[in-house]
Amino acid sequence: MRCLSDDEALTLFIDKVELNIFEVPTLKDIVKLVVEQCACLPLAIVTVAGCMRGEYDICEWRNAFEELSESIQSVKGMETNVPRQLQFSYDRLKSKKVQHCFLYCALYPEDFKIPKEELIDYWIAEGLVDERASMQATYDRGYSILNRLVNNCLLETTDDGRCVKMHDLIREMALYITSMSPLFMVKAGEKLRELPREQEWKENLEKASLMMNDISEIPPNMSPDCPALSTLLLQENAFYKGIPESFFVRMKGLTILNLSYTKIETLPNSICHLTNLTTLLLQYCQRLKHVPCLAKLVCLRNLNLEGTRITEVPEGMEMLQKLRYLNLFSRYLQKLPTGMLSKLSCVQKLRVYWGSKTSEEMVEEVSKLSELDTFEAFFARIQDFKIYVKSLGSGGPRPRKYSLTVGSPALDFKTKHGMSYFCYLFWPKEVDVDRNVAFDGNFVAPPKDLQCLALHDCHNVRSLSDVLSNGGEYSDLKEIISLQVDRCRKIEEIISEEDGRSNTVGFTLTLPTLKILRLLDLPNLSSNGVMVCDSLEQIHIEDCPKLKRLPLSLPLPAIKEIKVEEDWWNSLEWDNPNAKNDLQPYIKYIINVD
Repeated sequence: MRCLSDDEALTLFIDKVELNIFEVPTLKDIVKLVVEQCACLPLAIVTVAGCMRGEYDICEWRNAFEELSESIQSVKGMETNVPRQLQFSYDRLKSKKVQHCFLYCALYPEDFKIPKEELIDYWIAEGLVDERASMQATYDRGYSILNRLVNNCLLETTDDGRCVKMHDLIREMALYITSMSPLFMVKAGEKLRELPREQEWKENLEKASLMMNDISEIPPNMSPDCPALSTLLLQENAFYKGIPESFFVRMKGLTILNLSYTKIETLPNSICHLTNLTTLLLQYCQRLKHVPCLAKLVCLRNLNLEGTRITEVPEGMEMLQKLRYLNLFSRYLQKLPTGMLSKLSCVQKLRVYWGSKTSEEMVEEVSKLSELDTFEAFFARIQDFKIYVKSLGSGGPRPRKYSLTVGSPALDFKTKHGMSYFCYLFWPKEVDVDRNVAFDGNFVAPPKDLQCLALHDCHNVRSLSDVLSNGGEYSDLKEIISLQVDRCRKIEEIISEEDGRSNTVGFTLTLPTLKILRLLDLPNLSSNGVMVCDSLEQIHIEDCPKLKRLPLSLPLPAIKEIKVEEDWWNSLEWDNPNAKNDLQPYIKYIINVD
């Protein structure tokens, strides 16, 4: 790490601390002393400055100088390649819980981009974030802690704010701290082929991360004596030969167990006796067909079985009265037992695949979950989709966020659009249902506060009104953010008399919050109306040969990108010839590769 000159160090510090020390003469000298303690090391300067950002109280600065001096003295034994000043930022967190939240990040591999929500889920499970009245309030508390760690320069944001990561040296500092108390064993992403030997599993071990390695088996009869172990991360290993019964026997304090993305085919029955377990993550264990009885796991709050091959829910599910997050998305799970969900009254986040054998009563149970905040469902049958959507308008409890998909679960837009009021209607030929029921004029409308709507392969749809109308009642799309229509071969118009209001040039539909519009592979689409979309940022139109006019009011004040085929764009008819020139800077032509 290159050292700065004294002047460079002071300039960098003042820039990052965001205050003008020359406005407070008495502050100037003590700030210089603090900068000197940073030994001209850029990372130390940025980290310390982050802790003192915007602070003008000279008492705080004198105290910070003393604490920084003490931090440097207290970590003299640390490896020389780690700046000793970094622990000052950790010590300034004060709260033990917030410090433990920071240390938790060291369980991930070096340079790993940690999804924020995943990290907060771990914190909640560990009791580091207190659960509040609503899920949103709980997550807000988690994000507040994350912001504090970022502001203190202990973490940095990445991937457009969706993830955080640790600087290598800060991670080394965290691992140094966790080599003593609390004791961590971190061998994440180190290409291990074998599990650490039993003697490496210390009795006072609190957290162990062996994620993202090449471990294929656990030795028979191995039984680490780790009564204090609370977190065990084993995801993304092979485990071809499963896990021996003895392995979990002496881990009675385990609260978080992550075996996701492994090739285990069975789970040992000893898992059933981990009575302190709050989180059991088994997602995408694609060979796992059976989960042992869970009746004794009465503390369980998070259960994820997505992508497994289970054909029925684990025995004892109804006993999990504290369950908050439940993911039962498995295409092999065709039926849920009636009455199960009604006993899980505390569930706040539910993701499920409604197979062809789902009962009407089971669908109705979801609509009665009063604590449900986030609901994501894939319906194999249109009838079940109708039952649930109808329940949303019945005046009962409704989720704050939901995502509804009809048909194939292979196309999931969650990563693109998030979860806010999302309805994805997918109706390919291979779905074995009575397709005449799908859009027959009596179709139950999607929720009125819809924010994202995607229509894919909906063969009987001729306009938006086929989906949005419900016995004369119309979802007005005032809150819609994203609209995608693709491979709906019979659709002839986006806007019809039912959708918009009449004027001299056809029909006008006002969509004040729409930001994304995609019209793809619609061979019969033509335009006889105009959408007024003052917030529209992205347009993607492709394979719509009969669309001769842009079905939008022009100009578009918020536009950032227009993706179109060059020949189609040049063939468009324009009422105002200047409009084409105004939009040209935002054009990105699609290159078709045969």
